[in-house]
Amino acid sequence: RISVDEYTQYKEVYEELARQTDKQVVLSKVTPGSGDS
Repeated sequence: RISVDEYTQYKEVYEELARQTDKQVVLSKVTPGSGDS
């Protein structure tokens, strides 16, 4: 699992990458799938 701070950092990085790629695909890779919010 990743912490909230790590998730925020990854999210910012992946959102930058998403400008050049398919955003939904990228975000689906970063979004935690364990079901905790």
